[in-house]
Amino acid sequence: MEIKYTLSEEDLRALVEHQFRQSPIIPLRISRRRTLYVIAFSACSLGAFLLPDRPLSYGFAIIAILYLVLYKPIMRRQLVRSVPRIVRERMTHNSVGEKRLRALPYSLEAISPHTDMKARWSIVGPVETTETHLFISLDGIYSIVVPISKVTSGDPARFATYVAARIKAAA
Repeated sequence: MEIKYTLSEEDLRALVEHQFRQSPIIPLRISRRRTLYVIAFSACSLGAFLLPDRPLSYGFAIIAILYLVLYKPIMRRQLVRSVPRIVRERMTHNSVGEKRLRALPYSLEAISPHTDMKARWSIVGPVETTETHLFISLDGIYSIVVPISKVTSGDPARFATYVAARIKAAA
């Protein structure tokens, strides 16, 4: 089974946003940093409280509370805003353009004008479909994005169903 599609920079942005949502590492890093900032400012507050300068202690306590409450949403917003820059920095001549995906009996094959890639079904992860894109995870690290509206040959829904069945059979 095969599908052909055209990939654009907009689709790569959707892929990066999808990876941000799916990654267990990103929320963990944000939580760790927030915790470290809160502990540091709380310690500064406690240290300043022991000194005669109490207003400084209150200032550090307020900063610690602000980090506790606002750090996660602000960092998530910054991540979303950084998506276009990340895509432009990592994009190569082969990132966009005509692509083909072939689901073979023993592997998934991605073909573009400059590169070919094969992945055994054992490393192909879950298939996720949104209204606009089909995402196929490879080994939990890398993903392939297929823009549903830009498929020029083949049926994305049938392809996703077939890939999901091959993944299940390989497990």
